[in-house]
Amino acid sequence: MKYLFLLLIFFISFGSIAQECDKTVFEAHEIVGEEAVVCGQVMQVATPKGIRGNPTYINMGARYPNHPFTVVIWGRDAMKFPMGTLKSYEGKQISVTGLVEEYQGKPQIVVKEVEQIVVIE
Repeated sequence: MKYLFLLLIFFISFGSIAQECDKTVFEAHEIVGEEAVVCGQVMQVATPKGIRGNPTYINMGARYPNHPFTVVIWGRDAMKFPMGTLKSYEGKQISVTGLVEEYQGKPQIVVKEVEQIVVIE
């Protein structure tokens, strides 16, 4: 009985941590205009100089310019993340929650809060 109780607690805890994905970064173009959870591997994190708004781009699925999906974090929102967090996403599997938009033919989510990004691996 004690074993079953511990097993139940484990599955409940795991279920609350696990992130369910609506689409992968390769499928995100199918849900433009919808709120969704998109999952995939971060291939590149870039904060180019000289762009108004100081955006950070998290390119997923491939590096720029071949990436199928981008997470955009504007400078004012990037300050909400602990120092070094954004760069640490490179190579990791993450889920991103938000409105899937299209920019220059590619799907993206604009992240405004830290909680919108969850590392899943």
